[in-house]
Amino acid sequence: MIQNPAFERHYTVDEVAEMWKISAVTVRRMFQDQPGVLSIKGRRSVLGARSYTSLRIPASTLQRLHEQRSAGFTLKVKGRGSFVK
Repeated sequence: MIQNPAFERHYTVDEVAEMWKISAVTVRRMFQDQPGVLSIKGRRSVLGARSYTSLRIPASTLQRLHEQRSAGFTLKVKGRGSFVK
């Protein structure tokens, strides 16, 4: 039976960073353009404050990227000149 991704566990950037022992900035870069990741955009109510984006990463997306990385898959991070392995 195929599970609906809307009902599976979704992780925050900080939760993934803690699990994988890497920085939240690295997690955000790795997952920001991955299919299936929820990108929740918000704005601060204070005049001149920056907007923000929260990511929610489904367990299946987390597993898929981990499997790709474990197999030596190379991912080019958007906006960066180097490859992440």
